[in-house]
Amino acid sequence: MMLLQGHTRQSIKVTLLTLVILMVSTAWGRVEISGDLAITGTALDKHAPVNTNFRGDDPFDLTRLRLFVRTQATENIGVYTEILLDNEADVRMNGAYVYVQDIIANHLDLKAGMIPSPFGNYGLRSTYFNLNPLIGVPALWHYKTGLTPNMYVTNEDLINPEGEVLNHHSGVVLGYDACWDIGVEALFFWPGLEVSGAITAGSMGNPRARFNDGYQVMGKFSILPVMGVRLGASFARGPFMTPSADAGGYLLSGTAPAAPTADSQENQTTVGIHGEWLTGHWQWFLEAAQVDFDTPYVFEKKLTVQTAYVEGRWDFLPGYYLAGRYDVWRYSKIAPYATGSGGNYEWGYDFNRMESALGWRVNRQTLMKLDFQYWDYLAEPDLRLAALQMHLAF
Repeated sequence: MMLLQGHTRQSIKVTLLTLVILMVSTAWGRVEISGDLAITGTALDKHAPVNTNFRGDDPFDLTRLRLFVRTQATENIGVYTEILLDNEADVRMNGAYVYVQDIIANHLDLKAGMIPSPFGNYGLRSTYFNLNPLIGVPALWHYKTGLTPNMYVTNEDLINPEGEVLNHHSGVVLGYDACWDIGVEALFFWPGLEVSGAITAGSMGNPRARFNDGYQVMGKFSILPVMGVRLGASFARGPFMTPSADAGGYLLSGTAPAAPTADSQENQTTVGIHGEWLTGHWQWFLEAAQVDFDTPYVFEKKLTVQTAYVEGRWDFLPGYYLAGRYDVWRYSKIAPYATGSGGNYEWGYDFNRMESALGWRVNRQTLMKLDFQYWDYLAEPDLRLAALQMHLAF
């Protein structure tokens, strides 16, 4: 009952905030409301939690409705809001930020609020209708590791002496596209060059890390050497653990840790590259990243994940396209004991994932997707998911 009451309170808060935004928008007199509705049927391993986000929603859920509210306060100042309604989760605010354009001629813009991740090239293109040709999200932007963000972990908490993983896709992610972070981003534009810098209250993998009073610093630059080509790199660093750990939480094994010192803050450090190539009937995107988590009670002192994906789309007939994405995910190796002895094993299950889709644009507002997702785990049974989705824009 208390859990239901908490969910109800959260939904009420989002509803009230939405009403406030709509009233303010109406007062300004320049408001645009749009959205999209996805209705999805799934088969095969449809109950596997590999695509599920922290709050229970999933891009493969039966119904998902997104509302976009845009208001122009002035010619150069806009307010952008995104609200998600998923049949398996509470109503929530995905994003809400102010966008100030042309602060310095056409060279400097500013975003402030709950903003899309400034890292890489997926955050913005995932937000708007039809820019994700598949149903699923790149593993970099949603897949959960076994690293618990609110408790310290040791080698013994992650793997046993035989090298078997003890915590699997239930903890912190590398980047979390399902929930934007609160912060400020400055964007600088010059012909052939884009540079941005941001300060956010949470980390890429744990937006709730904002409650530990830490701040994440992010930077990105991209070059545009020719029309349709963008190449760039990103960097992010900030604390990823929630207050219970920083206040002296317990190890998963039950032993109370010593209080962390001021210079032993547990940070997530993410370095990545991104690229895109748009030419004719083809679209190509890629991202690759290495993520290091500071872990003071793990013998190796840090846990690392390396991941990359390449995504392509081919518009082969008017209204029809084929799309595919290939993800690679690799964990670093650690010993099964805090002493560092006993051999080295991955602290999670490595995998390759392939997703493909056939898309058919029925009309301007309606898109059909026939999607297949295959998870090739290297140390546990594979997973398969088939889906048919009708995507309606309004």
